[in-house]
Amino acid sequence: MDKFNFQEVLKNCEQLKKELPILLANQAQVFFTESFTNQAWDAKPWQEVQRRIPDTPEYKYPKYKGLSRRTTPILVRSGNLRRAVSNSVRTGHVSFNEIKLVVPLGYASYNNEGTEHIPERKFIGDSPILRKKQIELIEKQMEKVFQKDYNI
Repeated sequence: MDKFNFQEVLKNCEQLKKELPILLANQAQVFFTESFTNQAWDAKPWQEVQRRIPDTPEYKYPKYKGLSRRTTPILVRSGNLRRAVSNSVRTGHVSFNEIKLVVPLGYASYNNEGTEHIPERKFIGDSPILRKKQIELIEKQMEKVFQKDYNI
C-alpha cells in the first residue's frame, strides 16, 4: 500500500512539468501585452511622445492630420507591435527547460531597448513584478501536485 501516495504525486509532477511552462509563458505574454495598455513598464510610465506635448514642433506641425495623433497610445499606431507581443508564445519554444517568446518585428528591439534617437519604452523583459506573479503561480500549481484530484 502506498501510504504517502507517491505514485500519484510522481504522476502529478510529470503532468505539471508539461503544463507549467505553458501557464508561465501565457502569463508572461499577457503581462507584456498589458504594457501597451498601461503605457508603462513595471509601473514606470513611458516617456511621453513629442506629438502629444504642446509647444513642440511635432505637436504644432504633425505628420498626420486629425486629433487622433494626440490621443493615440504610444507604440500602438498600427497595432502590429502589440499584436506581435500578444501572439509571442510559439509552439516549439516552450519547454520545461526554456520558455522563449518570439516578436518577429525588426523594430521591436529599438523601441524596447532604445537607441540614440528613440527613447527606451520597455514592453518585454525581466520584471520584478512578473517574477513575483510567476512565483505565486508556481507555488499554487505545486500545492496541487499533492492533492488527490490534480487539475491545473
